[in-house]
Amino acid sequence: MADLGAAWASAVDVAVVGETMADLLGIPDDDGLMADPATGFEVALADWVAVTNHLTAIKELRDRGFHAQGRSRDDFWREVLAPIWSVSTHATVVDRYLFRKIWNGKRDEHVRWLLRRLNETPGKRGRVVLIGEALSSVDADMDLVLQVISEACQGGRIDAVTVQLTPPHRGSSPYLPHDRHIRFDNAAVYLNAGFDRLSCSTITAPDGLVWEYRWAHDAMQALRAVEKRALRARGLRTEFDPSS
Repeated sequence: MADLGAAWASAVDVAVVGETMADLLGIPDDDGLMADPATGFEVALADWVAVTNHLTAIKELRDRGFHAQGRSRDDFWREVLAPIWSVSTHATVVDRYLFRKIWNGKRDEHVRWLLRRLNETPGKRGRVVLIGEALSSVDADMDLVLQVISEACQGGRIDAVTVQLTPPHRGSSPYLPHDRHIRFDNAAVYLNAGFDRLSCSTITAPDGLVWEYRWAHDAMQALRAVEKRALRARGLRTEFDPSS
């Protein structure tokens, strides 16, 4: 197991084996799994995969869907977002107030932090779409946003960033909903509070950060529909190429 862990743990969490291989590895008959304590790499019979340490931790994280006040925002990235982004080539962020901290002059806000994490995480080259609501002076707003993108996205994984600023909310039908999300290729993370809860190194909101995974076809289609409505709005849009 130590040799297997050293060879496979960097790429594989759980290896599923048949009974013959289980016998060779010495996996007990009454406990169809085994773990390497040094690396956490696990080997399991098919019937035992659901109770491996890795899948148990994923289910607990999914069911909890909560990071309390005082938790590091990097924990949220490492536990929730990074595993999905590492196997994706696209990310779309939707949040009405996504850029407000930038326009208010906050130096280490959540957009810059998120872009840096997306850019530095190993994986295939990818594209990012950021959708938020504009203020009244859209030209000045976009200049500040592009400055942040330029600082965060040089020399990394991101190929291009598309920014859509929808018109400011007026009346009863805003272009963007209250709820927020980040959608990747095959799954999304849905928030009922803003991404600005990640604008400090630790979560400061007394009620913490609540989130949900979305991956079912209908749920993903609903999120795509929100994005399409926003992208059809007569707002300001631009694309930033970090290599230019």
